[in-house]
Amino acid sequence: MDTTQTDATPGDQPLKEAIEEFLQRGSKSGNYKSNLEYVLGNWVDWAGGRGETTLADVDKETMAEYAGYLRRRVNARQSTATDDTSGITASTAWAYYDYVSAFLDHCLKWDKIIENPAQKAVAKDELPERPSANSGNQQFWSPTERRALLDHVDRVASEVIDEKGTGAVVELRDKALVYVIAFTGARGGEILADSRRSAQRDSMVGRRHREQPDRYPRQEPTARVCPTARPDPSATPTAQTCCRPSQRGLASVHLSSCSLDVPRAA
Repeated sequence: MDTTQTDATPGDQPLKEAIEEFLQRGSKSGNYKSNLEYVLGNWVDWAGGRGETTLADVDKETMAEYAGYLRRRVNARQSTATDDTSGITASTAWAYYDYVSAFLDHCLKWDKIIENPAQKAVAKDELPERPSANSGNQQFWSPTERRALLDHVDRVASEVIDEKGTGAVVELRDKALVYVIAFTGARGGEILADSRRSAQRDSMVGRRHREQPDRYPRQEPTARVCPTARPDPSATPTAQTCCRPSQRGLASVHLSSCSLDVPRAA
């Protein structure tokens, strides 16, 4: 018997029980699951302080009050009378609210509630202004902004995997792309470059070499060290035969198989 199920009337389910079901379902793991547990646990404690302990107790007024609570924490962070540990940033406030909204979306999906009160405009209006990038910092993410974005793609991928299984190709691709950009510092243009345009450009360069050889002289290949290159087993192991020009005119030199005479110091 599935212990996560309940015979209670939809809406009367205790919040803690509903959250436990939410956390157990799907492929939630890692930081995303840890953040959900932390934020939802604090939200349940906050709601319990208001006497709201079941799904039926949570309405748009509840979420408007929660949004206002988050806004006050943002104001505390920005106040000169307190230190940075006294509150949260606006992006963190939105991330916390989105976690609760994701939980309520799950409850709506499973017919535990008839609507998601977190999505009501009157509730979201109480949140602080959503931060937006400007021309001075749009190329950089703060740790909090990066974590919020990663959690978002984790959540989207998790939900679609639950629905489509191995068919969640686009969502998994997007998740992988975001993680690569977030942790490697690679530019979008480097990752999303069209290889067909690169091939077209190389073709145009070759044509110019053929049509105007004096204006576009060919450059001799330049050797570079490639520790993983494999020498040609059929060739005599010398520097000349171990150098293989690559597609871009470079040569890979495997030092362990090349006979190079290096003068010794006196």
